[in-house]
Amino acid sequence: MFTIFTSVIYFIDNIYGQLVIKPSEAIVLRDQFKSFVASCTGLPNTRVATWRSPLQIDIKEDETERVTVERQTYGLRLRIRNLTRSDQGIWECLGSDLAGRPLIRTLQINVKVPITFLGEPIQYAELDSAVLIKCRVLANPSAEVSWFKGRDKTRLVSSNYERSNDGLKINRVSLADNDLFWCQADVLETGESKDYPIQVIIAQPITSPRIVCAAPCAVEKQTATLICEVGGMPPPQILWFYGQDVPIGTNVISKFIVRGNTLVINYVDETDNGRYSCQAFNDYDRRGQRAEYMLNVIVPPRLAPIPPIKINLDETTPPQRAVFTCRVLRGSAESLTLEWVLIDGTPVQPINGISIDVSQLALNRFVELRFDPVRREHHGNYTCLAKNLADITSTIANLFVEYKPVFMGPDKPVIFSVPNYRGKNLNL
Repeated sequence: MFTIFTSVIYFIDNIYGQLVIKPSEAIVLRDQFKSFVASCTGLPNTRVATWRSPLQIDIKEDETERVTVERQTYGLRLRIRNLTRSDQGIWECLGSDLAGRPLIRTLQINVKVPITFLGEPIQYAELDSAVLIKCRVLANPSAEVSWFKGRDKTRLVSSNYERSNDGLKINRVSLADNDLFWCQADVLETGESKDYPIQVIIAQPITSPRIVCAAPCAVEKQTATLICEVGGMPPPQILWFYGQDVPIGTNVISKFIVRGNTLVINYVDETDNGRYSCQAFNDYDRRGQRAEYMLNVIVPPRLAPIPPIKINLDETTPPQRAVFTCRVLRGSAESLTLEWVLIDGTPVQPINGISIDVSQLALNRFVELRFDPVRREHHGNYTCLAKNLADITSTIANLFVEYKPVFMGPDKPVIFSVPNYRGKNLNL
């Protein structure tokens, strides 16, 4: 019995007693991302062969590697640069004596990971929905996680809140959740404790964007103001584009001015026609939505001058006709109207030989005022009014009707005629 006991002691002494590891503790705790070094030495009659990692990988001598070994006089030095959690575990120093019998010594390395919170400090929660407030805790040794709410850090006890490894689940978000939440981590083995504040903001996705422009929207040589109306929480951010997604920003010549959801286009002309769009998004709805608007610059109407017409009515001349043409030289056709009015502003009535032809308005943009036949009472000025959304303009047509003076009666020596009438002498 004594012989067996002696043999066991001899075996243990050979296996464990002839290799020495420093640091001498069986278990060491070191900080993550720090460097670590350990040596394994033996007696003159022993040889240290290698260091073996917790993954059972023999470490090679290579100065370029993060984990390497360095040959010393009586052993091997293990060098780990930038400790990580993958280095945690039992490391083995392997060797042998002169008789070739294996020797082994172990060292357990625990990598200390300080409490680290993975989660955004501002997070959004849609009203009446289920939301996970993300807060994942990294720590070694592991940490206990608790949740609190409000500036006074009230512990959460409601069944509406459920803890998980990745954070805190709110089963149904209410306005009361628009508050400050605290993710607290405690490591009992080391006494480390930290808390992490997370501001929860009630949010809504981008909804129903549209671009509006007060009529008349864009009058030539004036200012056009486009407004992107959109809903969402937090308040949306707006980007403006023209045509095929060409970004629009305030430029040095102040042609375009962007103020939040408003795009101002100064001194517009027909080159500004085209598609404008606004892209609305916020921190909760990053993708957002887009609205489009087709801008058509409205050009005020401009009329061609109307030459005057002079008609001489004699008994010897056959019935005569006169035609005035009111033509639009330039102007937007949208909502364009042409109208003939008298000097007092009342519309010209198509009676007593007067007619108005509007058949060419849509295609050729002119209307005609016709007198067929011309009568003495047709003498006078006729105004052509042109209107569209931008402006109103006019031009005057003068019809001179010359005829002999007419004696109205023996009791009323009143004579109606046309000034400067050059006819035959009138015998009263």
